[in-house]
Amino acid sequence: LFHEEAQRALRVFKRMRVPDMPGTPRLAEACGPWFFPIVAAVFGCYDPDAHVRMLQEFFLLVPKGNSKSSYGGPLMLTAAIMNRRPEAEFSFVAPTIKVANIAFGQTKGTIRLDPELEKLFQIQTHLRTITHRLNGTKLQIKAADTDVVTGGKDVATLIDETHVFAEKTTAADIFIELRGALGKRKEGFLFQITTQSKKPPAGVFKAELEQARAVRDGELELPLLPVLYELPDRLVERDAWRARKYWPLLNPNWGRSVNEDFLARTLTAAERKGKEELILVASQHSHLDFVTDVVV
Repeated sequence: LFHEEAQRALRVFKRMRVPDMPGTPRLAEACGPWFFPIVAAVFGCYDPDAHVRMLQEFFLLVPKGNSKSSYGGPLMLTAAIMNRRPEAEFSFVAPTIKVANIAFGQTKGTIRLDPELEKLFQIQTHLRTITHRLNGTKLQIKAADTDVVTGGKDVATLIDETHVFAEKTTAADIFIELRGALGKRKEGFLFQITTQSKKPPAGVFKAELEQARAVRDGELELPLLPVLYELPDRLVERDAWRARKYWPLLNPNWGRSVNEDFLARTLTAAERKGKEELILVASQHSHLDFVTDVVV
């Protein structure tokens, strides 16, 4: 890590406020501490003299309910502030128009809660675009189901819910374009943040997940940081995902947006409804991707 870059990014990120929480606290208090090292890694791997980012890809697999989308908007705002390239383009790609509008609303709310950010950014609601007034950097929030998603000239892209792309016939081409943009901009990055798919992983999501696992397991060397909250196979095969002692290991926002009572009620209700509901709960809250043979 380039320590000064990492610390500056953390200062920027932590001072932002969460618009949809009581009291609109700063992320310094509201954000789960597990996410701070990720922020430090994204921005601390940037060499400010060579204008090169040592890690260009980040893959975060985290169960439903861990505030991943709430942290994604401030992460990209931090990127726009830290950016040194004039007229740079950034994208936040949400799975649907509904989620894109929510993400834009949260990001807009974060800006309006801070007078300094309001001075720094121009908000264009009809375009779901936020522009840095000093250097022209644009952050556009797009919907994967309605907007055109290409690599274009993007310096950085955050994809929310990569598993949704498995259903898009053009997904492989989109990812080729996004990575092509990174080749032209050595300071750029692609950040994927996703839950497990509700069906067995397929298409581009399966390929991206398997690549992240291969890097994690030391089988592949790429400038990619994989952060995967999932149980090892030996525990999955013993149905250990049902054991409460493992739930905090899978849910980094434990005690904040995720709590034991809620997960226990969810599991109990699923067990009463039957196998299909149990498989759905296991995939979304315990990140099992081959549960059809495990859950009976």
